[in-house]
Amino acid sequence: KSRRFQHRHGKHRHQSAIVCGMFSKRVSALIRPLLASPAGAAFAIRDFRMLWLANSGSSFALNLWFLAMAWLAFELTDSQLWVGILGSAAAIAGISLTLVGGAVADRLDRRGVIVAAFLLFAASALGAGLLDSTGKVSALHLLGFALLIGAVDAFSNPAYRTLVVDLVGNSRLLGANALGQIGEFAGEVVAPLLVGFAIAASGPGAVYFASSGVLVCSAVAVMFVRQRTGRVTGDHTDGRSGIAVEVREGLRYALRTPPFAPLLVISCTSAFGAMVFPLLPAYARDEFKVGAAGFGVMSAAVAAGMVAGAVLMAAVKRMPQGGWSILLWHLLLYSSMAGFAVSRVYPLSIALLFGMGVGSAAASDLVMTALQSRADDRVRGRMMGIFRITESFEPLGAILGGAVAVVAGNSFAVLLGAGLGMGVVLIVFARSRALRAV
Repeated sequence: KSRRFQHRHGKHRHQSAIVCGMFSKRVSALIRPLLASPAGAAFAIRDFRMLWLANSGSSFALNLWFLAMAWLAFELTDSQLWVGILGSAAAIAGISLTLVGGAVADRLDRRGVIVAAFLLFAASALGAGLLDSTGKVSALHLLGFALLIGAVDAFSNPAYRTLVVDLVGNSRLLGANALGQIGEFAGEVVAPLLVGFAIAASGPGAVYFASSGVLVCSAVAVMFVRQRTGRVTGDHTDGRSGIAVEVREGLRYALRTPPFAPLLVISCTSAFGAMVFPLLPAYARDEFKVGAAGFGVMSAAVAAGMVAGAVLMAAVKRMPQGGWSILLWHLLLYSSMAGFAVSRVYPLSIALLFGMGVGSAAASDLVMTALQSRADDRVRGRMMGIFRITESFEPLGAILGGAVAVVAGNSFAVLLGAGLGMGVVLIVFARSRALRAV
């Protein structure tokens, strides 16, 4: 009996080993293409994984913070204007200090800058939560916090984007940037779903406390990143040059070194694409008669397209990254926008908004990757600071779209934005041989 039992037991072990072997081979067959993709190659780097998790967490936490701040500001003031002022204050503070933040990223330890920024975010969120919990918060307090958010982001964003290059190198950069976009877009999708329930259950203060906790965890995660480059001091290795000198040197480098100026001008056209966003409620109510639910679907279509564009950049192994690819993705963005302006069919308009999102995410990823990979190490932080400023023009585009719509109508405003964006991109591409040669 003992021999028979051992025989059967051994036979079962052999069969189990065969099944496990087949399963592992199939899993390997599925994982191998993912690891071979641009995103998989970047994600295989342990330090980048830690940085990506930290940045995704901080993006989610800041989305929670801004949404709770907008709700609290409206409760305190009963004014939509105050909500807009808070968003504009953060953007203005960021634009004012981003060039300095880029110079700091070139001068100091980038990992340390990110950790300090996340801890400042966390402390500010904790302060806002305590003020709300004690009933002492005011609109002016929220304005101060908004200015602080924008100012701190001016330092953390260039440092993060520069550190990504340090960790993954140029060959994995496109996939790393796409993963960064996916993490940020996911936060923009998930945060609004949670904030409403959290405020209804426990009030805005609880959201601030949760945001603070996530930001502390993100700071701790960055501490475990092993930075692969030493301290950078720009052109002046003795570190004695002033920040103002280094900012001017970065601007001269961007203007005089091809193809950075054309790429930065093209990045500025995102403001024209943003002209459509304030008009979506009017399209939902007046053009398509679909109400608030339809407006939600239209907004989600853009967000879904951006996620799809980022996933495409992350997954395709041999994605073209040259100047012609940058042109084609921008053409998809603005042709979809022009089609949306004249469309009167709701499902077609949803598809066109999705196309806008795909083109926007892919074009932004390619432009940022081209800037990161071609900038010298000594000025890369300052280049990322300048690029961050071009991204910050989008709120101005939204204001422009609303103003033009009041005067000339929704369709004309959207068509104008699409025409200006496409026109600038085509002119810059035609005039810049360096951009065509990227």
